[in-house]
Amino acid sequence: MKIIKKILKSVGSFFSKWKKLLLGIIACVGTVFTIIGLDSVRRKVAGDDFVLYKTIKGDFKSSSDSMPEDNILSSDSLPDSDNTFPKEIPFGFSDVVLTDTENIGKGSLALINSQYAPMSFYTGLCPVEPDDGNYILNSPEMLISEDALPHLKDMLYDYNFYTEKNNIVIYNTTEECNSLYTSVYPENVSGYSIDIAVNSSYGEIIQYDGMDAEGWISENCQNYGFVTRFPEGKEDITGSEYSPYHFRYVGIPHAMIMTEKNMCLEEYTEYIKDYTFENPLKYTAGDTEYSVYYSSAGIPSTTLYVPESGDYSISGNNYDGYIVSYSSETASAPETAEEQ
Repeated sequence: MKIIKKILKSVGSFFSKWKKLLLGIIACVGTVFTIIGLDSVRRKVAGDDFVLYKTIKGDFKSSSDSMPEDNILSSDSLPDSDNTFPKEIPFGFSDVVLTDTENIGKGSLALINSQYAPMSFYTGLCPVEPDDGNYILNSPEMLISEDALPHLKDMLYDYNFYTEKNNIVIYNTTEECNSLYTSVYPENVSGYSIDIAVNSSYGEIIQYDGMDAEGWISENCQNYGFVTRFPEGKEDITGSEYSPYHFRYVGIPHAMIMTEKNMCLEEYTEYIKDYTFENPLKYTAGDTEYSVYYSSAGIPSTTLYVPESGDYSISGNNYDGYIVSYSSETASAPETAEEQ
């Protein structure tokens, strides 16, 4: 007990001696914390007022440092290219300027697969009219690209003439694939693809396998601008199993070149990159010579050279550039049976 009293007496003496100093320190610390607290409140109130009532005018982002969010291309994503055009437009040609975000995914050669999703495709589509004399529609209302439709009709007319059969059923065009088959064949939304089946002699619709008389289509479709989109032996490249019933319109002369070189669309869009406007790929079909070249896409637009005659086609490849083809004569499907 005496020890405790002694300790308390010592503590009391210490505080008595240093009382003024300790009170001064405590007062200073309290003042500092009070100032900090008040300043935090002031900043918070001022900050809230700034956020709630501030109006931002103008775009303060540098156009060279950023691109709109809906622009799928960026300067970093574009490959280096040697496809430089002449400074002056060559005689007989004119220039076409394309906005890449609107056009890179359009056209018959636009690549659509698990890596490249479909883009702005719903333009230039027209209905496929029933024609029981040459083909059967699985649905009364089907849409297809207006570029592909006349060639499809020519192909099926000639099939009917050479095989004396009118048993082809068309299905999975754009209209149907919007809701049912997009996950299976997303490229059908482009309007350039069709699936075909066979109306058998015993009245049942069976899957087209490219065999027997119906095999005429697989053997001759390239003459009308069509190819088997997922050919046998290309599964590792296309990412899809062999589908003899699934056809894609890519246009003339591309379908002929792809067939001769045994290329699928993935291979062809890369192969054609070796050819420029000044050094195009030359291909002769019948009496017509075609020139085909590739140009990488630029930001925010791309300039292409095309014949002044207007006899040309342009297609984006849906990932990094454009493929241009033109001829000295109008390119079209072979003459129909009646014309021959």
